[in-house]
Amino acid sequence: MLQWVRQHLSLWDASHEQIARIDGLIKKLIEPARSEEDLPASAVTEVPLSEIVQTCVQTFIPLAESKNKV
Repeated sequence: MLQWVRQHLSLWDASHEQIARIDGLIKKLIEPARSEEDLPASAVTEVPLSEIVQTCVQTFIPLAESKNKV
């Protein structure tokens, strides 16, 4: 019986840790979204993410080529 209780307490602890972690992640996602709700439409702009990523990738191509990773 004691082993059963320990096993279930261990599962409870692991589950509780995961719930707390997910709760923290959700709060981190919701906080910026809420702060943006009050922004006027003129304050929000599109960002050319693909161009930014491409620029970052281009900077690492020489390194990747030197290590035969491309």
